[in-house]
Amino acid sequence: MTDNAAYEVPSVGGLFREVQRYAQASSQESLQPSDTGAQGSRQPSDTGAQASSQPSRQPATIGTLPSRQSIDIGAQNVRVTQFTAVGLTRARNDFLHTLLDSTFKAQTVQQVFHESREAAGKLQALGIAKQVNIALDKGPHDGVRVVFRCEDGSRYALKTGVNVGDDEGTANVTGRINNVWGGGEVLEASYSRGSKTQAAFQGSLSVPVNADPRRHIEVSASQTAADMRPYSAHDEVRRAVGVAYRAVGPMLTHDVRCSAMWRDICNLGSEASPTLRTEAGHTVKTSLAYTVSHDSRDSPTVPSRGSLVRATAEVAGLLGGLKFAK
Repeated sequence: MTDNAAYEVPSVGGLFREVQRYAQASSQESLQPSDTGAQGSRQPSDTGAQASSQPSRQPATIGTLPSRQSIDIGAQNVRVTQFTAVGLTRARNDFLHTLLDSTFKAQTVQQVFHESREAAGKLQALGIAKQVNIALDKGPHDGVRVVFRCEDGSRYALKTGVNVGDDEGTANVTGRINNVWGGGEVLEASYSRGSKTQAAFQGSLSVPVNADPRRHIEVSASQTAADMRPYSAHDEVRRAVGVAYRAVGPMLTHDVRCSAMWRDICNLGSEASPTLRTEAGHTVKTSLAYTVSHDSRDSPTVPSRGSLVRATAEVAGLLGGLKFAK
């Protein structure tokens, strides 16, 4: 096992030792001694005058060493028969079964490497583990045992902040719970108050699809109460709920969202315009939106090259009084 990150090539452990023993045994079988004399013999001289006192030594002959053969470890046929997670305390069994399904279907050492690193990367991307080291060892039933040595990811996060700008000051607090039920779920809630935004609350629950951090289903709810009196002599309250599916691909990101919004224009002042008084009251909008985007920026916060292209189509009018397509 190495001390590198999960995407580094792990050590093969006992599997390499078994292959080495097999190679050594094959080499030893080919090392057979020859039947030629390996000891010196005394032969009388042909002249018959004297017997030679020195034995005539013939060199001992040993079987020819076999040529060195390379063994492609990655092409060896194996099957994963056992999985062990060390240090992973908050993960459901059914989640791990889905995560490692392709690992158990691997048929060669190279495939086991690849699928194991993919699974380790998903654990890190979902925040379940901070670090994952992989080791392969001999498992039961003449198989391979995959061992993940993990460090649990952080469970809770809380941050506060103050934003000042555009004649408005806002204070906010955000809380986050990672891996809520042991399957990479994220529960997040935020609350803010300011000079214009009287109160704003937003909560969301994100669940990965098939243990894949690139695909999520998100359920969200929000409420915002804003003071528009300095500009339009009214208050506005917005409440919204929505369900979204998000899939991140190698080139494009797809987002499908179904939402419902309830808007209330209230507390009209004496300076409110006739148009605003006509629009006052409750308005309900339901819509279905699809967004596709391509992001090639080198940094989402401070980009120096690349581009972000996004296209959105939205249809409203399933329920409520607002109907449009854009």
